[in-house]
Amino acid sequence: MSGGAYTWACMTDILKAYLGIRTKLQQEKSSLESRLRDINKVLQAAAVPAAAVAPVRRGRPATAPAIKRRKRRMSPEARAKMAVAAKARWAKAKAAGKKRL
Repeated sequence: MSGGAYTWACMTDILKAYLGIRTKLQQEKSSLESRLRDINKVLQAAAVPAAAVAPVRRGRPATAPAIKRRKRRMSPEARAKMAVAAKARWAKAKAAGKKRL
């Protein structure tokens, strides 16, 4: 037996295997296409007309729950510190001859 005959036999086996797989894939494809057609028929029969579907509302819900926040209160000490800091800023600006900060 020569090397060429062995290679030819292997090529034939590979080709037969390829053709078998190709045939199975084609059968599977036609089966899937048939099922898809059936599904599309069912979906088209059950489709609701566009006029019957309510439009989708975007954005914040109309009845958004109001979040009641507590009023932030500053302690008298904190207000006093802020007043002292503001007076210091103004004194520094006046010393520099500025009329605006």
